Amino acid sequence: MRTHGIILLSSVILLIGGCGGNRRPVVGFPTSSTTSTANWEGAQATSVRYIFKGDHFTKLGDFIVPKQTATSCVGEAIHAFRTDGEDYTGSPTAFATKTTADDFAPTYAPAFIKHVSVDMTGTYYPDTVSGTLQSDTCSFRGVANSSLPSPCADFDPVAVGLPTTPTPPPPYVSPTPLPSPTPEVAATPASTPYFDGLGFYRVRDEWCIRQGPIISPSEELTKSRVGGVNIDLDRSQLGASEDLLMILTYHALDQNASWPSAHASFDRTILEVNLVTTSLSLELLLGSKQPRPWSDYGNVEMPVQINRLVQLEDPFGSLRSESIVIPLSQNGLVDRIRIERVRGSFHLYQLDLYRLGNRE
Repeated sequence: MRTHGIILLSSVILLIGGCGGNRRPVVGFPTSSTTSTANWEGAQATSVRYIFKGDHFTKLGDFIVPKQTATSCVGEAIHAFRTDGEDYTGSPTAFATKTTADDFAPTYAPAFIKHVSVDMTGTYYPDTVSGTLQSDTCSFRGVANSSLPSPCADFDPVAVGLPTTPTPPPPYVSPTPLPSPTPEVAATPASTPYFDGLGFYRVRDEWCIRQGPIISPSEELTKSRVGGVNIDLDRSQLGASEDLLMILTYHALDQNASWPSAHASFDRTILEVNLVTTSLSLELLLGSKQPRPWSDYGNVEMPVQINRLVQLEDPFGSLRSESIVIPLSQNGLVDRIRIERVRGSFHLYQLDLYRLGNRE
């Protein structure tokens, strides 16, 4: 169940209860004292690029037809790219495709990357019978106090128009023969929704009411803390003295934004970069329900340490790249970089990570 109140970054946050299996953490985990021994192609790469386009992540529509895959949740990164190739505007160079049989043809990634995912709020079709899709098990469908799906945080489809939930597959929930699903925010927002058809990850503030992890009479609070990115690290593949350099490319929206359309005066984008301790295995990360903020900070068995590195706020509503040093060497238990949306609307295009420092 989601909790009432305001998030305090200095304390453990109680939100919707943990899902995806037993989340009791191990007591710490090792950092490498020598160079990693991982030997798959690209394992020893010192940098990685993620392109936040729908082609490279799992989405709800991917599961209408059953898939043979180890990835049954929406919002999972399936392709990683080399930083010496082209960026998101061109044809980036992917790491080699894994040899395992998987309909998504996932690529390898450097060994220090355990998992990358984005928050998704379009997690199931309300008018389709529960359990019809593989991805239903990774949603909060049927859980008390859960909001209905919404196009708050999703991938911009290559189309033009108002944000909607895609047409659901049959069998339909009786007695609705021809369902017309609507987002949780039933009324069309007053301002012009931005919808550019480029296929990148986006968060639309006005469609995020009741989609965040906080239950509150304040709609502003219920919109916050959803629509972010989790970069989960394998600290056993990094030296104890290593840090990371993160370069984040995104487009913030505010009252000065004119592209892709005029924007609401009250929509001001604020992002944070936080360091978190989860101690979660890859199996549990892959099985966590979406939207993930509802449970990621809500399990009392999981010690969550949050250290806010930086707050990003663009006064001009522009396309920008931010360079941020991630000081992992200061705490050997940090295993997640969380890009947190505090509020506002934005497009996310690319994230690069580079290893820094002594690897011994």
